[in-house]
Amino acid sequence: MSEQKLDLESDLREAREMAEGLEEYLRGGEVYGSLGGGLFGSGSKPALTIGALLLRLRRLHALRDQLTPAQGATLDGVQHQHDAVRKEWTRHYSEKLVREANSRLDAM
Repeated sequence: MSEQKLDLESDLREAREMAEGLEEYLRGGEVYGSLGGGLFGSGSKPALTIGALLLRLRRLHALRDQLTPAQGATLDGVQHQHDAVRKEWTRHYSEKLVREANSRLDAM
């Protein structure tokens, strides 16, 4: 089995795009949002979900020592934006997270 190398720059870019679209996503009705149009994302872009954003944030924080100072500053900004939206839209955030979890469980 071959080892897959993580692309931290891509993870950071996707996390930033997800955080930028988070508020609009929370106000919408869909469980799987998109980053640039289309259902379930666009092209090679992942679907926007809270879980997808949290996964990237957790991975980036765990591998922070591999980031450049500029990337670390970007990560801090993304985390701050996520936290601010989560705080402002707490009920919507919680409800959407439960819907995502149930959708993923149903898919299994």
